[in-house]
Amino acid sequence: HPSHKKNRHNTRGRNMLGSEDTYHDPMSPRCPVRFEKAIEPGEMYITHATFSKHKGNTDKLLILLLTNNKIYKFEPDTFHLKYARDLSELHSVEGDDSATTPTLLRLVRRVPPVEQEKKKSSKPIAAEASSSATAGSLGSQSSYLIKTRLYNADTMEIRDQWLSALRVLRANIWQQFFESSVIVAPDIYQSHVYVEKINRKGKIQVRCILLSQERLFNVEVKAGTNDLGKIKWSFPHQALQKIDVYKHPPTHLDIHIDGTVSGVRGRPSSTISLVFKDQLERDRVVGELQRLAYARTRAHLPREELGTYLVVAPNLASRILSKSMTRLSTAMS
Repeated sequence: HPSHKKNRHNTRGRNMLGSEDTYHDPMSPRCPVRFEKAIEPGEMYITHATFSKHKGNTDKLLILLLTNNKIYKFEPDTFHLKYARDLSELHSVEGDDSATTPTLLRLVRRVPPVEQEKKKSSKPIAAEASSSATAGSLGSQSSYLIKTRLYNADTMEIRDQWLSALRVLRANIWQQFFESSVIVAPDIYQSHVYVEKINRKGKIQVRCILLSQERLFNVEVKAGTNDLGKIKWSFPHQALQKIDVYKHPPTHLDIHIDGTVSGVRGRPSSTISLVFKDQLERDRVVGELQRLAYARTRAHLPREELGTYLVVAPNLASRILSKSMTRLSTAMS
């Protein structure tokens, strides 16, 4: 968790463009008096707005307030604080530009196991994209759930303001964290994503895949929490050989690497199997890997689209399980 990690490296506030700029407005408006007591000392007020949230058969109004570190939710009539969430908990921030809901703001949050009993609507990372009703098991325990919240803004302008601010603020928080704890200067943070990694034995492990300009890192996610642990392995982008994506399921990705390349640390498999929240997230990471690999090697990283993903797990007596017919919710229960 970014707010819990002390600096280990001298960071210069590097960003993805290589400049010193971060999201900060010296003329930032003052927080309205009615919200001041709820905001933690030292936080910078960004904006607030009234949103509607569909609940049951009605639309319930609420106020969301954004600072440089948190999102606060207030009752619209009494201004009573309902909760405050760290921006570092956000898995992703999305909008919907369709004609039906052009003002929609979608916040996807990671939910640790300690909250799972209270969060009955939480779903495993890949189950949300699955339409199969066939249950199966990959013979492992996984703990990464997500929870999606949909909010409707009054106007597209307000939605777009929140969408842009949340994305930049979230990126800056994680950039500062990773560049002070994992990524060594002059290397620069690019992006990260929480995934499910399938190891050599078919076991599902929750991992954070971190991309810098020079390397890919596999970072452990501590069991029962959202906290990050040690780096399991990493390799330079020059080690990337090929990427396989699948039609069924469209959330799966295989990364093939050359482990003999100089700079490989730890013991990564020659084939790394990852499962993403949805196809959009998987395709975004594929594009990032191709971009970063080309920047280092000046060669295009091959991408092959295959049919159905099959996993052969030795601890399951070599049974072949079709992932497109497996609900990961069973494996995660």
